[in-house]
Amino acid sequence: YIESFDSLVRNNDWLREKIGAGVSGNDINNDAKQQIEQLGELNLDQALVKEAWENFPESTLGQALNQQLSQYLAQAGLDRYTIPLVTGWVAWGTYEYIDSLLSYEPEDILSSFSLATAAAQQTGATRKYGNIESYLTEQISPNPSDSYRLQLWKVLGEDFKIPNIYVPLKAQLLDSNGKVKEYANPVNLESWAKQQLANPDKNGQVMFIQDRA
Repeated sequence: YIESFDSLVRNNDWLREKIGAGVSGNDINNDAKQQIEQLGELNLDQALVKEAWENFPESTLGQALNQQLSQYLAQAGLDRYTIPLVTGWVAWGTYEYIDSLLSYEPEDILSSFSLATAAAQQTGATRKYGNIESYLTEQISPNPSDSYRLQLWKVLGEDFKIPNIYVPLKAQLLDSNGKVKEYANPVNLESWAKQQLANPDKNGQVMFIQDRA
């Protein structure tokens, strides 16, 4: 769970700006680091382990960890609408790290969890974060599992993909009346969009980007 949280912070510019580099980073103060590390000190019995294995985000363990992480995020200044989004993704991302740990276990341990693993994978794919992750992977990512969609990302007649020849887009900013700011320099659209998304003063706004040939 802690590794999942760390990974989310490292890969999210807005979160990293808000709370530092994560638990393993140097930007987080010692008190906060100790509070997060205490997440791994809960006692588990067999029933709680089974429940967590089958549906970690909704399990007693998952909810307890989410609650402690929520308290830390609130202290870091995140609002009550953003906190459940963060804890939800952290809980969902925990599955990946559980799988990586199991690769070091003996075969008899793995076989005892095989049915529970299959059930968790089957039900997890239809839940909220599973649906979102599936959409991002299959519809947005240049590395979908579907061979037809994978070919759509490739440049015609070549082995490389469109992202390999990506050129950052320049955009012209508009004023409040929708007119081009004639004396303003064009901006790198990707960098500008990230800055806007990370700006706490823009939280209540919706971004529209219009392309014109």
